[in-house]
Amino acid sequence: KTQTKLIISHKDISSFRLDDFMLRQELIGTALKLAWIELPSEYQCRGYFSDATFGPESKDAWVCRAFEMGADNGFLTRANSTTRPRDSVTRAEALAIVVQAWNVPLYPENYTMNWLKQQGYADWQTKLLSSLADCRIFNHGVACEDGKDGNIAMGNFRPNAPATRADVFEFMMYTKKMQDEQARICASYFDIFFDGNVETSILTLETLSVQCPNL
Repeated sequence: KTQTKLIISHKDISSFRLDDFMLRQELIGTALKLAWIELPSEYQCRGYFSDATFGPESKDAWVCRAFEMGADNGFLTRANSTTRPRDSVTRAEALAIVVQAWNVPLYPENYTMNWLKQQGYADWQTKLLSSLADCRIFNHGVACEDGKDGNIAMGNFRPNAPATRADVFEFMMYTKKMQDEQARICASYFDIFFDGNVETSILTLETLSVQCPNL
C-alpha cells in the first residue's frame, strides 16, 4: 500500500500552522488515515452525535463520517451524545488516539497506581504513559534509560494541555520511527530463527512472541 498523504506540502513553513491547536475533528480524520480507514463518499449519517450530524451536501459532511467511523473503530466512545468536533484536543487524547490508530503495543501491567494524580493526571492518562514500552513517542524522541528518566518524562508530559499541530505530528513521527526500528529488530530475530540450530530457534521464537507480538 501507499500511505495516504497526511500533510499537504507547503513551501512556506508557516502555512503548516504548527502552533495552532488541533481540533478534535482534525485529529479523528488524521487517525482514520493512519489506520488505513477510508471515508466513503456515499456515507449516510446515523446520528451518533447530535453536534456532528450533517447532511451529505454539507461542507462538514466529512465530520459526521469521521466521528461515526471513528466510534465504530474504537477511537472514541458512543457513551456521550455529543463529541465537540471543533474543540481543541488535549495532548493525552491525541497521544491515545495516535497510539491506537497505529496499533502500538501497550503493556497495562506496567501500571500500578496513579502516582501523578496530584499533578492533575487522570488515572487513564498515567496508565497510558506507563503502558508504552518506549517513551520516545511522547518524550520528544529521547529514550528513557531507567525508571527515573521514565518518571521525569511522564511528569513533564502536560496531558491536559491543548495539543498543537506540532505536538500531534511529533507523536506520529516518533511512533513511526519506533515502529520502523522495531520492525528491523524483529527481522533480525527471524534471520536468527531460520539460520540457527534447534535450541537457538526455540529461544528466538520465545523472544519473537514477546517482543514482536504483532507479527
